[in-house]
Amino acid sequence: MSPSLPTLTLLGALLAAALACDTAQRRIPNWLVLAGLTAGLACSLWAAPGEPAPLAALLGALLGLIIMLPLYALRTMGAGDAKLMAAVGSFLGPLPILGAALLTFAAGGVLALGAALWSGSLGRVLGNLRLLGLVLISGRSAGVALSDVQTTGRLPYAFAIAIGTALQLWLATQEGWVFA
Repeated sequence: MSPSLPTLTLLGALLAAALACDTAQRRIPNWLVLAGLTAGLACSLWAAPGEPAPLAALLGALLGLIIMLPLYALRTMGAGDAKLMAAVGSFLGPLPILGAALLTFAAGGVLALGAALWSGSLGRVLGNLRLLGLVLISGRSAGVALSDVQTTGRLPYAFAIAIGTALQLWLATQEGWVFA
């Protein structure tokens, strides 16, 4: 996939605005996500070779949202982050959004680890991961719930989404990347 310059510009503007909002307000506004989704779908109407057609853009948006919904349901991610990934999916299409999501999760893990090390809260993060694993494996029968997790702060996940998307765009130009 090799998006056109106008498509890359719109996608870059969406991610930059989301980064600014998420950093300043710790939220990504609905109007921004809706504008991004609209722009991605509009780009698909005039798709250049290598860009998703309208149906592929819709499927990419749907997959982007579906991939992030479990993390939103577990309260490990905000709704704005899940909706932002849907908007990104409208620019990328179905297969590339899978790669972008995978790379986003990797970037998010690295950023979270760095933030935990920086803030001195690595022990609490590891305890939270242990508790999350217990809840996922045993459910409420073990007497623990996700509400027992003590947060270590919120990471503006738009950074991870932007990094994952940029890596996807770059890797899609490389030989052998399966999510191209």
